[in-house]
Amino acid sequence: HLSCVPYVVVIVLLTALAVVLRARGAPREGRRAYLAALAVLVLTSLPALVEELLPRGGNLSKIVKLFVSRPEPPKPWGDAVLQLARVSAWIPERILARSLAKEPIDPEPMWSAPFPPDLARPSSTLAIVAVVLFVAAAVVATRRRDRVSQLLLGGSVVGALVTIIALRGIVGEPFRYLLFWGTTASTVALLGVVSTFASVGAGFAATLDLRALRSRATPIAAGIGALAIAAAAVFAVRLTSAAVTLRGVGYLAAIPGIEPAYRELVTRLDRDNVVPVIHGGPGWHVGTALQLELVKDGRPLRIVPGERWLFGRQFSDPAPGERVVHVYAEHVPFPLTTKPCLEKVASAGDVTLYFAPEERLVCPTPSAAVTAP
Repeated sequence: HLSCVPYVVVIVLLTALAVVLRARGAPREGRRAYLAALAVLVLTSLPALVEELLPRGGNLSKIVKLFVSRPEPPKPWGDAVLQLARVSAWIPERILARSLAKEPIDPEPMWSAPFPPDLARPSSTLAIVAVVLFVAAAVVATRRRDRVSQLLLGGSVVGALVTIIALRGIVGEPFRYLLFWGTTASTVALLGVVSTFASVGAGFAATLDLRALRSRATPIAAGIGALAIAAAAVFAVRLTSAAVTLRGVGYLAAIPGIEPAYRELVTRLDRDNVVPVIHGGPGWHVGTALQLELVKDGRPLRIVPGERWLFGRQFSDPAPGERVVHVYAEHVPFPLTTKPCLEKVASAGDVTLYFAPEERLVCPTPSAAVTAP
């Protein structure tokens, strides 16, 4: 999430410079609007700046530290380009497969799972088609001096370069949800392609005698337009209905098995007289659901400092001498790699909960066996 911060800062500074240069020639009323925008920017930045003055430190210093002392070298250029090509095909694939309205609660592009190692055939085909359309649109837009289309196409190139550089900067495993925002560049490119050929169509229409074609074309255009509006309305209603249903029932009903698993968790906590320390990991969405239910039921819980960015800073460490147990969740299809060294305490549907006496980021290496001489 942070690997593109330097480039975002550069873009923001260039945008601010452009706004300042434009404001110099604006009338007094326009300058007031720019000053009001500047005041809003300062106010929204205050929390992050004030946070730096607190003893615990703030996010800004942590971000700077990440870039000053990287824990690992950047990813290879080839891997970043391949990842960009793959994520650029995610949205077109779903449109062609008509699966957007049927996506589960966690669609594949948002999985906390490793990125696929190679391009599948549909993805490579879509990548080739996208490149051909982009080049054709760029040539046409340049010859026609279509300024809007040129800006969209050029902006997508800048976005693709920034995306590739940012993908190289990811620390650790490049999970799919980290790469999903890379669809921005390809989406802007698609807008540029549509803008280019729409401009060509508008220019062609301007050369026709529309009065002679109106009597023939109007019924056909009206029919096509009505079908397009009806299809869009049906798709929107289905998508909205699915989203409202999902948000209405909440995670306890949306994730199969989480409700009985939660009941079993509470039973074990009461029996062992321990306070849970909830963890994220691949099943982070199950962890947040457990956290929510524990809070709603008025039960105590603890969160380790490294995971408060996800669960909230209002939760504290275990008190000295407090009996705690660390809780990890696994939700199909997001495997928990440390489960061999955890105690399985509940399993229902797609959800499995595990206990550990201490935090387990990795399984401990077994000690070497001692053999008698």
